[in-house]
Amino acid sequence: MAERLKMPLGECMEKHTERQIDAWLQFFDVERHNPSDPTLWYLMQIACEVVRSRVEPKSMSKIKIEDFKLRFSSKEEQKSDFKPTPQMYEDMMLATTLGPEGCRKLLKERKAKQAERS
Repeated sequence: MAERLKMPLGECMEKHTERQIDAWLQFFDVERHNPSDPTLWYLMQIACEVVRSRVEPKSMSKIKIEDFKLRFSSKEEQKSDFKPTPQMYEDMMLATTLGPEGCRKLLKERKAKQAERS
């Protein structure tokens, strides 16, 4: 909390009561689940557009930006057998560097290559 408030730890402990510290921690928890930083919304939009470019046109309207909001949970709840593939990492890097239009172009090229192989 002291780091987040940009205060030395000792000063933070002196200036805040236990009740205030609890309130701040609850606020930080709520803030963590509701992104207010424009960059986070932009990254959610990129992820949304990448997924929309991979689904059928009928399903595109069902995919919302809010679906890509990160939800944080306790360590016990986070345990999962999911392991991202190298292709997923590559796609994430491309999404952050190319932007939505670049991703669409690249995916069209990939689909064309796959169609040629078939």
